[in-house]
Amino acid sequence: MLWLVTLCLIALPAALIVVSSAVVLYYTDRRETSVLSTTVSIIGLSLVLLYSGLIPIDVFAAERVVHIGHFIRDLYYITSAGLLGIVFVAVPFAYFYTSSAWFDVAEEEQRQLRGNGRHSNMPPTTGERLMTACRHTSLCMCLLLLLILVAVTVHIVLTESKPTT
Repeated sequence: MLWLVTLCLIALPAALIVVSSAVVLYYTDRRETSVLSTTVSIIGLSLVLLYSGLIPIDVFAAERVVHIGHFIRDLYYITSAGLLGIVFVAVPFAYFYTSSAWFDVAEEEQRQLRGNGRHSNMPPTTGERLMTACRHTSLCMCLLLLLILVAVTVHIVLTESKPTT
């Protein structure tokens, strides 16, 4: 029975990546896409499907295999951490980096005040796009850190308030 669970844990992610690729590429406009945003979408959709696919594997393994509980729990943790990374880091970075119409008004005014010779209708350079994407992604990462701190605090308060018998 362990070989069946292992096969599911190897074949399932591969199949989910193929399905996610097909879905994302079908619904993506070829003229308005980038490799980065498409890749992030495929990985994100694959992780969501993998997380939902772990539930039947967990039920099957709990009934048939005795010593696989910690392994499944670790898979839940890894998948959840991957989802948090995709949602709070990769998706915002891909959005802010590939958004070609993204111009910060304050940055444009500073650029004109410095007089670096660039016209206002020129697209931003790769370095400028990278810095803007990192700056805005850092705000999402701060939100993630805040949510993790709240969750840890609530967990500590709830575990300390349990009556011991």
